[in-house]
Amino acid sequence: SAVMKWHHKSSSTDGAFDEQKTETLARSATDRPVKHKSPTKKADPHEPMVLEATKFVGVCWLIYERYQTLVHEALEDDSAFMMALDKGMTSFINSVDIAPSLLALFFDSLLNVSHARKLYRGEGDDATDALVERGIRVFRYVSGKDMFERVYCSKLACRAILESSVSLEKEEATLLRLRETCGYVYTSRLQRMLADVVVCKDDYEAYLEEMSNRDLKPMETSVLIMSNGAWPLRFSGTRAIFHHRKRESGLFSSVAGNSESTARLSRAMKSANFPPHLGRLDTAFGEFYNKRHPGRKFSWVHSLSRVVIRAHWDSGTAELETTITQASVLLLFNSSCSWSAGDAEAELSLGIDVIQDILLVFQRIGVLEPTTGASYRVASKPP
Repeated sequence: SAVMKWHHKSSSTDGAFDEQKTETLARSATDRPVKHKSPTKKADPHEPMVLEATKFVGVCWLIYERYQTLVHEALEDDSAFMMALDKGMTSFINSVDIAPSLLALFFDSLLNVSHARKLYRGEGDDATDALVERGIRVFRYVSGKDMFERVYCSKLACRAILESSVSLEKEEATLLRLRETCGYVYTSRLQRMLADVVVCKDDYEAYLEEMSNRDLKPMETSVLIMSNGAWPLRFSGTRAIFHHRKRESGLFSSVAGNSESTARLSRAMKSANFPPHLGRLDTAFGEFYNKRHPGRKFSWVHSLSRVVIRAHWDSGTAELETTITQASVLLLFNSSCSWSAGDAEAELSLGIDVIQDILLVFQRIGVLEPTTGASYRVASKPP
């Protein structure tokens, strides 16, 4: 089984909106992740915890280094004192209830490109390798290794799906050190996830080669095939989704949905009518994948899709990161200046509640504005 991700570029000469890029994203589903450029940089809500994680590992390392030096130089690595050091470090580290989670976040700070750029700017490979070793040393003393594995697995999934890893080589090197410390069985799930990342590159390159041999120019895509059971995602079977890459700039703000609206959206997806080119994308890669892997099947998780739309006004442009449903609604305004929720529902079959929620989100961020008769039109200026 597998999950796939894509991103797509296309241009428009006469429409107010054009899809600039689409690609897959496996993260919590929401029907309101519209993100638009804002004049000020928005802080990452997870950054405080990442900073706490780096401080925690830093303090643990300083304490270990101080007493390890004392045992080495003054006590000549006496075994009894080494055991006392290990016992003391174990007691100290595990006195912090969330130590496993903090340690997993520390590794994420090293392997996530956005965190690494902020926290370790200018650091060379030797310096980051030394930080990994510090993390491994702390990991030896952590008791809640199951909790660490769950958080690390979740963060690895985010880095792989969002393509935010510093490098695949760094991921593999860190996983190797964890395997050397805890064994193959402990890291088997993480190894399957990294194996998926490596294997999917071969599939994608083969897909591009086949399209080239047929003199076809496919939409720009990236594919991540995710084995069912290995990735921390709540679905059964094989799925595929879309997502946008440019996440590290910090120039977007978002509107989040709740669990009820998310469930409603997921149900609406089953009968939705999406733009034709997305259907062609489904078919093109689907046929290729089924031919290359005859015994496997997959389906698309459109509720997790992400599309970047470039909106054009006379006074400027704006890039909007949207779900596929939001993009479908917004692209209707290329064909008509005004749309009501009822007319949009008749066109897309998403459900009137979903359509109304989407229109309200776009009104809230200033992309659309209400008109007479419960209709909406494109705002007169960029948000």
